[in-house]
Amino acid sequence: MRFFVVPLLATILFLNTSYGQEAFKRKTIYGEFLGAGGLASINFDYRFGKNPEGFGIRTGIGYFQWNNSSLVSIPVIGNYLLGKNGKYLDLGIGARIGYETMVYEEPINPDQHFEEGFRVGAPILNIGYRYQPLKGGFNFRAGFSPYINIYTNGGSDIFWMPHLSFGYTF
Repeated sequence: MRFFVVPLLATILFLNTSYGQEAFKRKTIYGEFLGAGGLASINFDYRFGKNPEGFGIRTGIGYFQWNNSSLVSIPVIGNYLLGKNGKYLDLGIGARIGYETMVYEEPINPDQHFEEGFRVGAPILNIGYRYQPLKGGFNFRAGFSPYINIYTNGGSDIFWMPHLSFGYTF
C-alpha cells in the first residue's frame, strides 16, 4: 500500500506551491464514482496555467472489484479544459497503474489458487463536463472514461466507463 500512497503524497506536496494572489483556484480534491480509478477513487487535480482553461494533471488512488478479481489503482491523467466561467469541457489522456489480485474458483493447477501482480499502463481517456468555480468551492464532474484493457487473451477490450465526482476546489 505504501507504493501507492507515497507517489500521491509526493505529487500533492510538489504542486503545493504558492503563487501569491491567484485569479483562480488551481487545486481540486474530489471523490469519483466509477471512472479512471475504478469503482471508487479519491483524486487530486492541479491546473498549470494562469487561467483555468488549458492543461492540468490529475492523480489519485482507487479500488475496483469484479467477480474474482480486485484492483488497487493509480490513475495518472493529463487533462485539458475548454470553456469559461467555471463550466468546462474536460478532456484527458493517461494511464491507470494498478495492483491486481485474482482468485481462481477452479485452479489451473493444485498449487495455484490466486494470482497477483502489477498492471502497468492501461490506457485511459477522459471526456466530460466539469463545473469548477474560479474562486473555489464545490466541484462537480460527469462524463465517460473509456479505457483499453490490454491484459486480455487474444486482443484488447474497450470499456466505456461513466464517471461522476464531487469535490472541493481550493
